[in-house]
Amino acid sequence: MDCLSCGLPSGYNRVLVEPRTGEEVGGLCIECEEHEFGDRFRWEIRAETEPERCALCTGDAHVRVPEWDPEMDVDDDGTVEWEEYRVTEATPGLCDAHFGGLAGRDSTGGPSLETPPRQSD
Repeated sequence: MDCLSCGLPSGYNRVLVEPRTGEEVGGLCIECEEHEFGDRFRWEIRAETEPERCALCTGDAHVRVPEWDPEMDVDDDGTVEWEEYRVTEATPGLCDAHFGGLAGRDSTGGPSLETPPRQSD
């Protein structure tokens, strides 16, 4: 999955998920996470905010940004299922405006110039 911000492979750092449908709308590489958000996704930093709010402002969170954290579950019948991430109440979210900025769109729908392109290796 590619990073929504820079377009390069996201490297299994974070995924952006539409919580009502579970649809994965893109990835977020660690470089762009650090550049765009610093440590705002850490629970200790956002503990004072309401969980349904954007991690960056008081807007409603419309996308959730869980970390990739693969876990294996084995059912009673021996079936193995992998869960790559979990979206919970504590999962950080982004409002439409901050999601649009991340996805390269400003509030008018045009390209955002805030994120410099990441260099591929």
